[in-house]
Amino acid sequence: MKKFLTMILLLFLSIFGFSNTKTKTLNNEKQAVINSFYEFMKFHTSPENVKKNVFDNSVDGTNEILGNNVNNQFKKDLKNIAASQTNKSLINAADYLIIANSKISYKVLDAEVKKGTGVLTVHIKGPDFTAYGSELQNYVKKITNENKKKISKMNDKQYQTFLLEKISEFYLQLVKRSDLKYMESDIKVYAKKYSNTWGVIQDYTINNAIYKYLGFGYGPELMR
Repeated sequence: MKKFLTMILLLFLSIFGFSNTKTKTLNNEKQAVINSFYEFMKFHTSPENVKKNVFDNSVDGTNEILGNNVNNQFKKDLKNIAASQTNKSLINAADYLIIANSKISYKVLDAEVKKGTGVLTVHIKGPDFTAYGSELQNYVKKITNENKKKISKMNDKQYQTFLLEKISEFYLQLVKRSDLKYMESDIKVYAKKYSNTWGVIQDYTINNAIYKYLGFGYGPELMR
């Protein structure tokens, strides 16, 4: 079950490239902090960047965001699972993630700046894929039973590849549903002043709330 969860997390967390996007300090520091959030979201949700991050198929950005707060075994699992991706699963992932990200909406309600730190209050709404956890598990059981003979001849990597392709097909169909479930709330997002620029802090222990929405409910804290 833990390996299955790790596989699901990879599909979403591996797209977390480490953004170098920063916003120059303006005379209005509050506006600079607000701008840094919108630039951060643009980096993570634009179709071009989503596709690039998927096809780079690297967990380096994810590991940088996770830092030392996640055990090495999880990081090793992420790397191994990334190596099991195929062109088919990557294409499917890029397609459903582009669609899913297009369904995220957000608005900065307020921002406070104090001693080089910015705190934004953001109203955000996005798809909640965790609501389909049981459905996905049942789907995997079904296809596993249907392909028992084929699976019996697979090694671990081949089976992992098989699951990644099937799971990516599941999510590609899921994002097209007219009754897709959403999560919605007001969250806090923390930014920091770096020299003369502002940027959202890319550490999930500080900004887990926003990463949870970018992971469609699958936040990095699940990897602890």
